[in-house]
Amino acid sequence: MKKILALILAAAMLFAFAACGKDPTPTTDGNVTTDPTATTDGNTTTDGNTTTDDNTTTGGVVTPTVTPFDEENIVLSFAAISDTQHKYSGIDTLAKFAAALAQLDAAAMENSDGLDAILFVGDLVQNAQTTQVEEFRNTYESVINPSAVPLIFSLGNHDVDCEAGYTYEKLTMESFYNIFGDKYRAYEEATSDLSIGCTHTIVNGYHFLCINPIDKEYIGTDAGGVLYSDAAKNWLDTTLAKITAENPGQYVFLNTHPMLYDTTYGSTLLTGNHRWYTKDLTSIVEKYPQVVTFGGHTHFPINDERSIMQTKFTSLGCGSVTYLAIENGYSNVSGTVPGDASQSSAGLLLEVDKHGNIRITRMNFADGTTFKDAWEISAPQADGSHLTKYTKDRANSNKAPEMNGNVKISTTVVGGNTVGAVVFDAGTDDDFVHHYEVKVTNASTGAVVNQISYLTNFYLHSNPKESMPKTYSISLGALPTGAEYKVEVVAVDSWGAKSAAATATAAVSADLTSVLPDAYGDFDFVNGEVKDVKGKFSVSNSGASIAATSVTFAGKTATLDAFNVAEKGQFATATFNDYAPEDIGKFYNSATGFSFEAFYVNRAQAGTQGILCATEYGGLGLATTGAGKPGLCTYVTSTKSYKYTNPATAASATDLTHVVATAVTYEGKLYTAIYVNGELAASNTFDGQVYLPVENAKYYPYANTLTLGDDSGAARFPMSNFTAVDMKVYDVALNANQVKTAYDNACALFN
Repeated sequence: MKKILALILAAAMLFAFAACGKDPTPTTDGNVTTDPTATTDGNTTTDGNTTTDDNTTTGGVVTPTVTPFDEENIVLSFAAISDTQHKYSGIDTLAKFAAALAQLDAAAMENSDGLDAILFVGDLVQNAQTTQVEEFRNTYESVINPSAVPLIFSLGNHDVDCEAGYTYEKLTMESFYNIFGDKYRAYEEATSDLSIGCTHTIVNGYHFLCINPIDKEYIGTDAGGVLYSDAAKNWLDTTLAKITAENPGQYVFLNTHPMLYDTTYGSTLLTGNHRWYTKDLTSIVEKYPQVVTFGGHTHFPINDERSIMQTKFTSLGCGSVTYLAIENGYSNVSGTVPGDASQSSAGLLLEVDKHGNIRITRMNFADGTTFKDAWEISAPQADGSHLTKYTKDRANSNKAPEMNGNVKISTTVVGGNTVGAVVFDAGTDDDFVHHYEVKVTNASTGAVVNQISYLTNFYLHSNPKESMPKTYSISLGALPTGAEYKVEVVAVDSWGAKSAAATATAAVSADLTSVLPDAYGDFDFVNGEVKDVKGKFSVSNSGASIAATSVTFAGKTATLDAFNVAEKGQFATATFNDYAPEDIGKFYNSATGFSFEAFYVNRAQAGTQGILCATEYGGLGLATTGAGKPGLCTYVTSTKSYKYTNPATAASATDLTHVVATAVTYEGKLYTAIYVNGELAASNTFDGQVYLPVENAKYYPYANTLTLGDDSGAARFPMSNFTAVDMKVYDVALNANQVKTAYDNACALFN
């Protein structure tokens, strides 16, 4: 019925044009339009409706009559999905892809005769391999007939060789079409130019454009964004100018993998060595208010209302079929990928009615439902009014969340440390609470002990306002003894609006012992060699200098026996004598926990560098992180990823710093803490325990080793100008009072 309706509408438009006595102008799809500047009474707009004499013309666009979305007369239905990343580790990506296609087609059948097209916004596969592309194609054809429903796609960074280390073949748009077969090109227009990565497809009279960036431009740490070739940008501008002149009241759909900068949720992401957005197309696209852009790449959740944004054009985020991601900076998330990210699968169904209006249904493929209410945008208007519904101004009418004040603090002694948790009723919001900000301060001094940004799991819920958790318990980490603490909890919604703080206080007694236990391993640097005086480690030195060295600390200078690294590749390896690789989990995940102590100076701070480290695809280590911040890097079983516990500030690059890292597993959680110069500097709590690489034959031999001045195995985190005067390992998690004793002992070396 839908295709028949489209033909009837085209015929009606032709009859109306003839009745008005105007010479019809052919369009690229074979339909006809009137002179776009004509505005006499009774003229027909581009959607075939008759306008009133109040209609005006602006920039050649005839303002059509605005009508509600008409689901009884849908002329185009298409899916917009992204990031299958077929062969992504540990996920049955093709099963997710097939389920998504089936749900989309079924949803399209409810108001029409099914899907007319699939718009895929890049990252079809994980590793740019022909076999992966073939498997993607076979899965597509198991659900969808490509001869009847075209696959319109752009390529993502995983589909090409962007020099990121995970690609294997030099695949291009032409490569993909050759693998897919000729039937995938049946709808392609002559204006397509695969040599520059640009395609033009027409479906039911609507234009779909795909444009691909320069492959290697996905990689880089600057904020410039992904770049496109001049030829591709010229093609886009020329093609849009022609289409919109011929069809001024009709939307044009633009598909490219990176999001256009500062449009939808995720389009300003900066992290790692990948570029996540583009600034290179905005000046072109903003000339054409009929454009709807589709972006992927960041995998951001589409049940956040910022995933649709209207500026001088309309932008949509497509989410991800395989797994989601989020902005970085949350205490309970490793980087940008939550631990439950693979539970998500999402995409869009777009339906266009006979008036040119669009309804956008957000599909939750994970549970077969839809996210919240559909978005609706009216057909392009000459005055730009179709671009006013989903702007950033929505933040101005947004209501801030509220907390009801029901907040409690609980404490318990774990491995010698007092750890706390704050328990509170969830905040309420007119949409949902995006995250919570938790601040822990010393009630007497006002000193900040910990700050936590805790992401909610709103992204998994079709109706988050109704189904998200009603209470939360967030670990506060270690709390030094002998003080009263104030905890403030603030709810933050997706627009950044904050609730008033809900507060509670609790005192932590000072009855923990300050007696320092014997070290499990104690590395001495004497007589030109490094050895463990406790006999728990066998040590081999690889080029490090063991010599009396002049060092400074707290304004004092002393000459002390020291372990020195003068260039990369110098280190010492300590192997546990009591634990084989397969047994080392008994040490790291014991009920008493463990601690690392180091008194060191790293004079050439650069990224992650091992102090006392064993992080070969698992394990853990005391390292300098970021720009010299001392931290505990721990591979956690719950997420199979590295978690960092480090302070906000770097250690000195000239003077010694005393650092103790502690960790203990208790009731399914791993509690970690970092003490710098005797004071608690950071703490964390993670689900699970320390993961060891015993499953991996390549890295298994390093599981029961520690490396001084580097990382175990492949020397992945080398020092280049490093001195340590003391290193110890404890088979208990030291408490704050014991750490203070260890610090006092270090200070005594300078008396």
